[in-house]
Amino acid sequence: GTASVTNPSALSFTIVGKANATQLSQKTSLFNFQTLQYELMDTRATTLADATLTVTPSGDLSRFVNPGDKKVRARIAYRQVAPTAVPWFVSVNQTVWTLTP
Repeated sequence: GTASVTNPSALSFTIVGKANATQLSQKTSLFNFQTLQYELMDTRATTLADATLTVTPSGDLSRFVNPGDKKVRARIAYRQVAPTAVPWFVSVNQTVWTLTP
């Protein structure tokens, strides 16, 4: 996405999604443009029904906004952590960045 400011006073990233198996792990990370690495914000088991997760980092939030073009990046990764009876899939229905000047 693209932010409206480079130094937000508040920042959050929201995901709405589900999977067809609970034997999966969901990891949500935000990209730190100062270290050029993703920062892990949350790890949790997937759910069978739509679930909403909002991550709200603290500290210097400008690290998550590219100062040159105001880009923001998130990564949502899924991993099987136990055997499943069927091939698994995930459905991410919505992602929303919220930045406050």
